[in-house]
Amino acid sequence: EENRNKAMTYQQNKFDGFVNLVDQHAEHEGVNLASIEGFGTFKATTPQQKKPSVDLPALWIVGQGKKNCYAGNTKYEFCPGNAVVMFYPMSVAVEYIEASPDAPFLVAGVLIDLARLSDVLLRIDCIEGAAPKPVSTDPSGVFTFPVTDNLLDPFIRLLEASSDPKEAAFLGEAIVDEIYFRLLTNERGGELRYLLQQRGE
Repeated sequence: EENRNKAMTYQQNKFDGFVNLVDQHAEHEGVNLASIEGFGTFKATTPQQKKPSVDLPALWIVGQGKKNCYAGNTKYEFCPGNAVVMFYPMSVAVEYIEASPDAPFLVAGVLIDLARLSDVLLRIDCIEGAAPKPVSTDPSGVFTFPVTDNLLDPFIRLLEASSDPKEAAFLGEAIVDEIYFRLLTNERGGELRYLLQQRGE
């Protein structure tokens, strides 16, 4: 029990560190682009009623606050500790539920380059073989799942690297590739890999 509590405290401390880093990099309301291409943060400080938006393909990790995203009749929740993947550009409706100047809605995100993601997938397939067809797939191209250490860690390193021009230049691309790898090999990775393979065909 004591070891489990220590592990939970460690995980919470790590996540709190991630939120602090996102807050440092989200200097302005809205999108804040980092020095590493395709990587940035987003901040909202006021609640907002549902309104139309176009979301780009991206992988987001939610640090703080809450946002709902509606694609057709399906609602996707952006909650702290969740990762949200959007595979294709899509018209959605968004509302910010929990956002204030003292506790803004905060996320860090990596834009998804499908050609680059497919290249990482090919490299994985060369090692593992192609992923079997999953039992079910979500055709919407939107996935949400609880973030794990192996995805949170490279996001933290990417935030840290983007503060240093030399680290950003030398390490940024490799860390983004690692994020793609982690995304394709996590518990929802089979569905993502199958979707990518179908897109290729």
